Amino acid sequence: MADRKTYNYPPYSRLIKITLKGEKPSLDKERDAIKELLTAYKPESYSAFVSKIKNLYLSHIALRLPPKSWAVYRDWE
Repeated sequence: MADRKTYNYPPYSRLIKITLKGEKPSLDKERDAIKELLTAYKPESYSAFVSKIKNLYLSHIALRLPPKSWAVYRDWE
């Protein structure tokens, strides 16, 4: 558990992963736009382990937040 706290992993943070899939040029634009939109949360982007499936590229954006800092939007009620 000490390592999880050191590296800011759950339960010491809320980990949110956003996965993007698409053609390379549009994927890069979309990833950059999302990173800019979420700048306050210090997003980390990285390629997927298998970065291309059926001519579509995969990329991830990860957010690590203090557990109570993410305001959950609840529109389904």
